[in-house]
Amino acid sequence: MPEAATTLSLQRVLHVPPDDVYAAFFEEPRLAYWFEIAPGRRALRAHVDARAFELEFEGGERGRITLKGAWRELVPAKRLAFDFTRSDKSGSATSPVTVDLVAEGNATIVKLRHEGVHEVERAAMEGVWKHAFARLWGACHEAKEKFFKRLDTFPRFRSRFGGFWPDLNDAHARLAGKRALGLLDATDVARFEHWMEKGYVLLERAVDPAVIDAFRAEIASDWQRGNEGLVIELADGSNAFPRMLPKYKDIPHKVLDYHSTSKLARDIQFAPAIRRFLGQLFERPPMPFQSLLFRYGTEQEMHQDTAYVVVRSPMEFVGCWVALEDITPGSGELQYYEGSHKIPEFLWCDRGRARPPEWDDHRAFLRWVCEKSEQAGCPMTRFHPKKGDALVWHADLVHGGSPRLKRDITRWSLVSHYCPVDVDPEWMDRVPHSGRREHAPGCTYIHQMHTAMH
Repeated sequence: MPEAATTLSLQRVLHVPPDDVYAAFFEEPRLAYWFEIAPGRRALRAHVDARAFELEFEGGERGRITLKGAWRELVPAKRLAFDFTRSDKSGSATSPVTVDLVAEGNATIVKLRHEGVHEVERAAMEGVWKHAFARLWGACHEAKEKFFKRLDTFPRFRSRFGGFWPDLNDAHARLAGKRALGLLDATDVARFEHWMEKGYVLLERAVDPAVIDAFRAEIASDWQRGNEGLVIELADGSNAFPRMLPKYKDIPHKVLDYHSTSKLARDIQFAPAIRRFLGQLFERPPMPFQSLLFRYGTEQEMHQDTAYVVVRSPMEFVGCWVALEDITPGSGELQYYEGSHKIPEFLWCDRGRARPPEWDDHRAFLRWVCEKSEQAGCPMTRFHPKKGDALVWHADLVHGGSPRLKRDITRWSLVSHYCPVDVDPEWMDRVPHSGRREHAPGCTYIHQMHTAMH
């Protein structure tokens, strides 16, 4: 007795425009995405043209399964009718299918009528269509975009490389929350509002003048007798890195990592006001990992530290400039573009924020940071602090040294770079270093073991 043929009818409501559902049948990637013959059984091949569609599946013991639909009627956004053929190594069978798309408000009623389905295959065929229709929404681009965009409100950093909480697009809400929890007082809030807008914070009288006087006396003593534990970088074009010896005192230079041998330098780095602000910014203890002592202004070109100061998490560090004397105009004082931490990112080799060590052409980068800062309307400011004032700046703040108009005037300053204690400076796995050391409870520092080069 021949098997009885039946008609399979299914209906599903999708909150999708009819034209989006219609398109899901006519674009090969979409069709291959939603039409599975069973969970996880995606099409190996999909083809659609004006005459038919064809899908090929791995069929296990029955060999490959091919589903083909030869179009009989196409009414855009309203109806698709086709002769549906299922083929495998045991044979093939063809039956007519009609899919009607009925608009109802913001939704589409998808009505399927599959005729000529043999009773013995009805349950399997119904399972195929139900599974496919359950995935059909995922092939409707407009609906999918609206749904996920509505939920796509999680916090994002300004930079693709991360940063600290003030760099998130919900930073003002976080700031208000920290204030409400008593983690920040009114002064702290004002500082972070300035930080988010301008990219730096001035901590007035951050360091006790007596500590600075003692440190300046230590520096003078080290220059008089020499300090073999410290290396200096000469700025006379020689590219030399000698030990800190008296004969180099009056040659333009900077002393590297004074904090490696000087408790007083570390006392300045961990001055309570600096430590407090950095702890609030980092949300964990700060760790100085590099310091530079300057006697004179550097006249360094405007730049961002992210190109040259490299840590494992590229945006999780800051610079801190402490005035070791009152700084006067014309001394080659620090200058910066306010708000320039928000300019578009420059990518080295179209990849990252750090300059590759053997890439010596800085011109495009230096031009970029100045042009983008000026296009953004960032005002240029020169820093004229009093002794003991500290300027903390964002890793991306564009800054440099102004011209030394008065060559005999000093600009004594200690610059340090800090990262959170759990973030590694990039050099940790390639050069000798001290490892993390404790200066005082909760105060950790690290430094390179510099080698003198003449």
